[in-house]
Amino acid sequence: SRTSAGGHSRGEEWENAQPVQQSESTPGAASHGSAPTRTADMTMAFSYRAIRRLANVHAALADAENWTDYLGIVGDVDASTINKYQRDNVLDLDFFNGSGTGPAERLAAVGPNSMFYAERMVLVGVDEREQAWAQEADWEFVPLETAAEEAGWELDEN
Repeated sequence: SRTSAGGHSRGEEWENAQPVQQSESTPGAASHGSAPTRTADMTMAFSYRAIRRLANVHAALADAENWTDYLGIVGDVDASTINKYQRDNVLDLDFFNGSGTGPAERLAAVGPNSMFYAERMVLVGVDEREQAWAQEADWEFVPLETAAEEAGWELDEN
């Protein structure tokens, strides 16, 4: 079983997620706007409040990139707030909700015709309101504390 430096096992559900294999098409080619040729294994989004609780956001995202195919951020804040957070922290995430789309709407938009669609779609969040976003969009919800414990991520208390 893979363990993090903190000694925490990721658990079976995290162990089974594998990175996307490169296709045999042109290297670097992407199929924007069309359905992927194969379904990815896992897409994970953090809520804005959850990602801000990570003690080392870069380490957590780098770790998550080892076992997820796509990473995003959604929140019930203005798109400019999410953009500023990403810019200030030099984050390059695959997707986020913009102006005019709420978090549940953005998650729901990641459907079978989206390039970010995966067999398993997980929202890591902090409370029942964020869990409702996941339920509305037909995503799995994992509480931040559970994800952090299984992945060995440290959390800030604020």
